[in-house]
Amino acid sequence: MQALMQSTNTLVRPTPLAHLSDEQRELLPLAFGTFLDAAATATNRATFYNSREEQAAALETAHRDLQEIDRDVYALAMLLPGVTDHSRQLGTIRLLRTPRPADGLFTAEQETATVRALVQTLPPQRILKLFGMFRRERVNNARTRRLVLTTLLGARGLETWSVKYRRKLAAALTHAWGRRTASIVASILAKPESVRTDAERRILRRNLHRFVDDGDVLRVEECVRFALGNEDELTLRRLVAYRDAKTDFARGKSLPYEVLEGLRSRYHADKSSADVLELTKSNLTEGQRIGLQRKAAEAGVEVAFDPSRHDAVRLYVYAYEMGLDDSIRAELVRKAESTAARLPVRFGHAATLVDVSASMVGHDTQYRRPIATALALRDLLAA
Repeated sequence: MQALMQSTNTLVRPTPLAHLSDEQRELLPLAFGTFLDAAATATNRATFYNSREEQAAALETAHRDLQEIDRDVYALAMLLPGVTDHSRQLGTIRLLRTPRPADGLFTAEQETATVRALVQTLPPQRILKLFGMFRRERVNNARTRRLVLTTLLGARGLETWSVKYRRKLAAALTHAWGRRTASIVASILAKPESVRTDAERRILRRNLHRFVDDGDVLRVEECVRFALGNEDELTLRRLVAYRDAKTDFARGKSLPYEVLEGLRSRYHADKSSADVLELTKSNLTEGQRIGLQRKAAEAGVEVAFDPSRHDAVRLYVYAYEMGLDDSIRAELVRKAESTAARLPVRFGHAATLVDVSASMVGHDTQYRRPIATALALRDLLAA
């Protein structure tokens, strides 16, 4: 626990559990273990055995019980390796929507640093999903607004986010500023800087510029203006490509695959998904490269992917769909041997019984994942 606290650049008291009652200290190990079990496995999806609602109820109980015993242990537990992004999203909401107790271990500043660290562990699409959850859950206090604006306006990838997650970005900014302020900011950004009034400059400083590095103001202003619906006088490469691809399909070559696919379906009825894949295949993420293999094969488009960039479970899911060739088999063996070499235990004899019943196929939202996990574990034990 002390190592975790130091990782968030906070000071640690010598006796971190001294503020707990005897009953709380007795309950903490069980609540902590139950939380880790749920937070590392439960997702926001149904399984073969449990509905999505049942999964959500069990996870909610695990989060609530640990938070009620010790809020700071709860906050730090979410930074542990293996905790799912979904649990980190839920935990961030719980910490932001509830007031801090007066007798907690953390100061307000230390908890803010922990929450910020939690958000920074999430990939961009899940950061924006979290901010959408803030809106649906009506979480919009000062801490939440500051977190949203600091994260979005200070993001290095804001230009890409602006085209890839345009609506979600606009919704998050509008939630943080409020509709009236967002409308005012949009109207001011539509004006050249030279004709803005002093009052308008103050509005931008208060709501936008103070969250941005001085040398990055113009880039962020253009991204925000674009996200809020204004495509005039654009200079940034991806924003220009998005605007121009509406009339010239080939100008969308630098856009993410799913962005150009959305523009194709709306503006280019004469083009196919295969045309989009061919044009943007160099922009695909590694996850998209493996996930689009069947579509690429059907379209006759060659899309290479690197098996070493994917875990064993994902490779087995792929093998069930597309076949287990020599390169995938070799990578599975390498991963099993590499992981086994780092294990602190050895077995004189081991046997595995792999269940191939219907439940191992998994739910539609996790198709083939249970059997893929079992086979990956089998390889590890064999190695």
